[in-house]
Amino acid sequence: MPKNYDDITLRLQLMARDKTQDLEKYRPSAKPFRSSNFPFYWITRVANRYTHNMELQLKKLGITITSWRTLAVLKELGPQSISDIAHHAASRLPTTTRTVYKLRDQAMVDIAQQEDDARVTIVSITPKGLETVQSISETTRPLFDNIYDDLSDGQLHLLNEILEKLFDNMPPTAG
Repeated sequence: MPKNYDDITLRLQLMARDKTQDLEKYRPSAKPFRSSNFPFYWITRVANRYTHNMELQLKKLGITITSWRTLAVLKELGPQSISDIAHHAASRLPTTTRTVYKLRDQAMVDIAQQEDDARVTIVSITPKGLETVQSISETTRPLFDNIYDDLSDGQLHLLNEILEKLFDNMPPTAG
């Protein structure tokens, strides 16, 4: 696999303009199938390696990855319902619910009933939760420095655009 990332970016930009290319080799039904041509092979490998590395870093702080994602969502978006947190954190609702109550017991979040609908629980981050997010950010900075080594802002922006397009092209899951 080439390591000249500027060349990769240029090729991606040129290919984005040509919709006539045969996409068959990127499908699992390809004959012969090569996992290295399948984007979801790489997405899964990257996601698994990221998750494992983050779990190792978070373990030092006594935080789970679901707790990290929950706190990150609340820091970025402000108070949210548990179902909205689950959506943004890519977590199942029961897992998110358990995580929110554990974070409440650790004084990292506050929970309250929504004023106009008591069935909805609204979660907000506390100062201790914000301090935890800051500590996580400092602890994981070297990991992200390493991950982003040799990548430009433009390349990461393009990668995010492509991943967002793949996401938008997929049908939503039920439940």
